[in-house]
Amino acid sequence: MSTVTVRVDAGNAIRFLQRLRSSTGKALNEWLVRGGSLVAEEMRLRAPARTGRLKQSIRAERKGGSIAVYPHVPY
Repeated sequence: MSTVTVRVDAGNAIRFLQRLRSSTGKALNEWLVRGGSLVAEEMRLRAPARTGRLKQSIRAERKGGSIAVYPHVPY
């Protein structure tokens, strides 16, 4: 019988996957921030403006893996 030996250097594959995860995470973060800004702007456009306080209080904030968009004053 013959014997077959296979050696795999997984180091390159692991480094590639780590770079891919890093670049994907950066792109997702940028997309979330831009999307949150667009939602906040739309909320400001639609908010009633008796004094303007509500419009000025609308913010997009990063919370973990998501973006929260809300006014910081009671309405």
